Amino acid sequence: MTTSTPTKSLIRFLRTRNGQRAVAALVGVRSTDPALDAQARETALHFCPARAMRNWTLADLVEAALVVLPSGVYAAR
Repeated sequence: MTTSTPTKSLIRFLRTRNGQRAVAALVGVRSTDPALDAQARETALHFCPARAMRNWTLADLVEAALVVLPSGVYAAR
């Protein structure tokens, strides 16, 4: 799905405490390190609603809430 405009359900999720936790799981992780990136994404998914209950993916969350700094590290928008 990954689009430039996040869905309303994703925006609502990002405003919740679990949404903030999902974003925090990725902040500070180097996007070019496959092992740490995979571990951070698994942690972020732990806080996301079940796949059947959402119409967005983790990639959509990353695109909507994170930016990659020049050093390759994720930071919150």
